[in-house]
Amino acid sequence: MRIILSNLLDIISVVAVDNDFVKKSLKSKLKDFEDAIQISCASSINEIDFIVSRNIKDFKDSEI
Repeated sequence: MRIILSNLLDIISVVAVDNDFVKKSLKSKLKDFEDAIQISCASSINEIDFIVSRNIKDFKDSEI
């Protein structure tokens, strides 16, 4: 499992959740706080095109 995660980190970036992301997420109109944090963090990445999720309804109005 560690090898898989290590290989995955070669192709993705992990964004640290800080106070700014939490504050932005708290101001979000999304009902689900965790989804708001994911969108907030994702929006900090310039070249991101999409979020992969099975939860389509909570992300349909996302800017990403």
